[in-house]
Amino acid sequence: MILQALKEYYDRKPELPRPGFELKEIPFVLVLKDDGDPVALETTYEGAGKARRAKRFLLPQGVKRANNIAANLLWDNPEYVLGVVCKGKSERVKLQHDAFKQRLANLALPYNPGVKAVQAFLDNPNKVELMEAFGECWKDVKETGANLSFRLAGQSRLVVEQPDVQAAIAACVVGAGDDICLVTGNKDAAELLHTAIKGVWGAQSSGANIVSFNLDAFRSFNKEQGANSPVGKTAAFAYTTALNHLLGKDSKQRLQVGDASTVFWSSRETKFEREFADFFG
Repeated sequence: MILQALKEYYDRKPELPRPGFELKEIPFVLVLKDDGDPVALETTYEGAGKARRAKRFLLPQGVKRANNIAANLLWDNPEYVLGVVCKGKSERVKLQHDAFKQRLANLALPYNPGVKAVQAFLDNPNKVELMEAFGECWKDVKETGANLSFRLAGQSRLVVEQPDVQAAIAACVVGAGDDICLVTGNKDAAELLHTAIKGVWGAQSSGANIVSFNLDAFRSFNKEQGANSPVGKTAAFAYTTALNHLLGKDSKQRLQVGDASTVFWSSRETKFEREFADFFG
């Protein structure tokens, strides 16, 4: 079963993000003082042309949203983070920003200077006006709608990368449930919405669904979404993380064969699985 093989691949790759996290490009970083006042807006882009890439950070796993309002934790696009209108309507953007602030407020975390600074900044009614001081960089944020996060002045890590913050996030990851996982055979809570798979030729840039039940005709016994073929949250995270890694821009374990995005790996760690693509030039 291919999902089992992907989970096994994930299990032997300790460098891949653990449950609740993902590696994500963050093009812009807002630097704050302890009191929440912004002192700089930095870009993380490197390279030029097609090689231009933003730096990747270990972040809380992104929420899956279509038309619904759902905020990421301590990172997101400018409409969610700042409440500034880029593409949406002002009424919806306000709701998005409120959701972003509430997501942070729900994080069970002892005192953390970085988080307190972010909360103080988010509560500042003049925060968007303060961003105007950052000139062209702020203009780029609004025009691109690219993701941004926060860093405390004088620190090298993002606020969300602080060990106590990441420990609090990891503690929120749902534990075992009573469903039988079809991948592992173990009891776990079934994942209703599997993470989208990115990097597939011809699919939307936001990702494609590899497991989906989006019409009543596809459902059994009135079960909702992923409960129709229960894959546990642990296994679902593992296989989607592994597949997105294999399909990544820098992956040496993918090929484009006609209109098919093809990935490959071996059953155990071997140098050959990273060199196999070289046979095809």
